[in-house]
Amino acid sequence: MGTLDLKNHMHKLPGSLKKYVQEFKEKDTQEAGLLCIIVLLGAVMPNVIGYHGSKLNHPRLFLLLMGGSATGKGEISSVKQLIKPIDKYLKGLGKRLLIPLNNTYPNVIKMIDKNDGIGAMIETEADVFGDSIKSEHGNYSTFFRQAYHHEEVTYARKRKDEEYQIDSPQVTVLLFGTQMQLPNLMKDSENGLFGRFMYTFYEPEVKWKDMYKHGIRDLDEIFRNYGEQEILPMYNFLTELQEPLIFNFTQDQIDTINKHYDSIIEDLKSQEIEGLTASVYRIGGTVLFRMAMILSTIRYYSSDSREGKNLVCHQDDFEFCIKACDVFIENASATLADLIALQPSTKRHLFLAKLPQYFTSKDFVKIAGSLDIKRKAAEYYINSYQVTKQVKRVSYGKYEKM
Repeated sequence: MGTLDLKNHMHKLPGSLKKYVQEFKEKDTQEAGLLCIIVLLGAVMPNVIGYHGSKLNHPRLFLLLMGGSATGKGEISSVKQLIKPIDKYLKGLGKRLLIPLNNTYPNVIKMIDKNDGIGAMIETEADVFGDSIKSEHGNYSTFFRQAYHHEEVTYARKRKDEEYQIDSPQVTVLLFGTQMQLPNLMKDSENGLFGRFMYTFYEPEVKWKDMYKHGIRDLDEIFRNYGEQEILPMYNFLTELQEPLIFNFTQDQIDTINKHYDSIIEDLKSQEIEGLTASVYRIGGTVLFRMAMILSTIRYYSSDSREGKNLVCHQDDFEFCIKACDVFIENASATLADLIALQPSTKRHLFLAKLPQYFTSKDFVKIAGSLDIKRKAAEYYINSYQVTKQVKRVSYGKYEKM
């Protein structure tokens, strides 16, 4: 799994991000905490837009944080308190920011419609998200895929004569779970939901943790105070803007993006790992753009002048986002392999058993066909075998079973 190596970026983070992250006293908690904070702050940035290609984007992201049981994910989940004051403020206006996922699909649509299309969904038990998707006959999955790209969502119930149309939903999703919960969250990588998420792993060193090492501290209260004193004022400032802030990269940054991700796509093609290309397009495109938009907004708000309406990405923020997205691609590869490996598939195991010691791409496609396995599924399997060290790629189109 990839790591951000925060020591090279911490002092360059905009605004109060460094201060927030350092509330986590353990280094292995800070990276996961930072990513969660960035995603949540994007949920409370009204009047911030950007055009990625010809498509209007808002700073909304989906993140799944995975770690083992009893590893301390609960501590990281305290960051949701940063946006609780905004939720409380909106409730006073008859709206809300935080939308519970343990809910029926019609209620979720109703709440988001009432909020002018805006909502943040945070769930510390990822299975709640998975159970909701399963129980609503695909409605939830379709909704999240559309909402990610701010595409129009419509819903009608004839019995109650209800009809809703959300023209441009702006939804943030933050989930905490374990790798074993993956099959419950998404059936496979091909329905589109897999590629909408960023994946990060929290894997602290296995050792006894001294719970009293840093004294008595209420992290919920600490982050709630930051929310009241710093995040709510930022939200109000952005809400009151007469014109939206418009984000973009510099031309040099655009050139770097094109060169960097073209190289990654070509590398995936040479390794014949086709299942990841959709994730690379989305991470190198939408995720990079929106994450940079969030950091640029924090930097703008933290500056003394706050002049102009154009948000140009600072080079420090750009370099951090490029590094983060490289990590997301690496983690997407590992998560894809986990998802395939955890699927209850006898075909996957039979396919591996049928492979000879040495084989080529042509060989495995032929063997897959004899087992009624589609070529794309076979390529996913080969990729997963490589991640789990059951197969290694010897050279282009040639493999060895371990």
